[in-house]
Amino acid sequence: MIVNTSSIYGEQAAELSFTYSAAKAAVISFTRSAAYELAQHGTRVLAITPGRANTAIIQQFPQHLKELFASEQLRNRMTEPEEIANVVAFLFSEESNAMNGTVVNVDDGYSVFKHRFDLPEF
Repeated sequence: MIVNTSSIYGEQAAELSFTYSAAKAAVISFTRSAAYELAQHGTRVLAITPGRANTAIIQQFPQHLKELFASEQLRNRMTEPEEIANVVAFLFSEESNAMNGTVVNVDDGYSVFKHRFDLPEF
């Protein structure tokens, strides 16, 4: 069993992330190719694509950026690293045995939308 870590940027574009996005897209392609090649040996290969996670790197950013990052996810908060680890633990479990070559978004809906609009009241 192999679980690779890609990123939401492996599947979509963003400003100032050309090389990062290309590298993370390569992880997705590697995952799918490895799943195809290793299935005959009984090895499953999966990838996760985390969204905005509340990591030490993000905590160094100014508060207004942290708030922006949180607002880009459906529940208006960054994902905690432990929540991502829980998904990885599930992928390593027998309960995920039917999954292979799959990319699992762990992004609290980041990939669902780009911007919340203030809608008028009707």
